[in-house]
Amino acid sequence: MVQNADIVYDPFVPQMLASTGGSLLAHYSAALIDSSGAVYMTFKGGEFTGRATWETMTWSVGKLQWRGSELGEVWRVESDWKPVPFGSARYVQKRAAQLSRGSR
Repeated sequence: MVQNADIVYDPFVPQMLASTGGSLLAHYSAALIDSSGAVYMTFKGGEFTGRATWETMTWSVGKLQWRGSELGEVWRVESDWKPVPFGSARYVQKRAAQLSRGSR
């Protein structure tokens, strides 16, 4: 059975589009799904203050689980990872979740 959910993982898309004249200069990690059906995703947070100050944004990894027809958050952990300073790259390098045996 295929299920779909509408999850906001980058709340800054409208601001980013406005700051670039309509181009979305971003890379997004694929969601990971384990054998139990749990979904692991990378999320953006913090504050969008412009493309030249992307260090004001935060990145986190979260686990989501299906509860009936709803995909709900189980946990989310914010990372202290920060991208390289603006100007040394054209866009923020992606931060990706990983699974291994015994991931919970």
